[in-house]
Amino acid sequence: MPNTAPRPGKAEPATTPRQQHTELALELAQKLASCAPRRGEFPIPDQLKNFMEFFQSAYQYFDEATRTEVSVSHTAEWLLDNFYVLEQAIRHVEEDLPAAYYYRLPKTQDGWLRIYILALAIMQQNNAHFDIEQIKNFIQKFQNVTPLSTGELWALPMILRLTAMEALAEGLATITKLKWDTAPQPELWQEITAADSSDSILEQVSPQTTAETLVVNSILNLRMLASQDWKAFFEASSVL
Repeated sequence: MPNTAPRPGKAEPATTPRQQHTELALELAQKLASCAPRRGEFPIPDQLKNFMEFFQSAYQYFDEATRTEVSVSHTAEWLLDNFYVLEQAIRHVEEDLPAAYYYRLPKTQDGWLRIYILALAIMQQNNAHFDIEQIKNFIQKFQNVTPLSTGELWALPMILRLTAMEALAEGLATITKLKWDTAPQPELWQEITAADSSDSILEQVSPQTTAETLVVNSILNLRMLASQDWKAFFEASSVL
């Protein structure tokens, strides 16, 4: 009797991270096509105030710990040595994203900046570590479907700073147990990441990403954002 058992089919190739990023960019481009400038609340000043107060508390926490402990944790070294980077990031956003500019940026129906949702997607990539080529490719893929306004593109560095500081605060809160209220997430982003068990940045990225890694990557992100020539980036990547 001939063997009539079905032959195993050829295994489907696994989706690569690059393909996943492209699919996410295209999905967001379709869902965010109808965004338009809308007036509403201007949350930036309160966000920056909360960041500064929390980062100062974390600085004091680690500063006191170094006085009483023989060895200093890796996280403590990074925060104490790079605190000026956090102050610089807060100052950049405060100066470069005033209310009048914020109100002109396209938003979803429920008031979330479109460029902020893109920044959340970029943050999720590569264990919350920004890569300038990945950022460029993500924005290009998005714009192949839905063009961003010039104002949104120039706001991108500021919004990426905000997402980096959100990730940094979350990582520090996990390590220090200091009180930090995780930022609410746009409903659209919650739908896209519905498979995740939490809105936490730490739980949306790779399981291998520890709180300490999140702190280090966030500070490296802020340093990269401060050193990047964004005019040259936009011109070279043809996104303007």
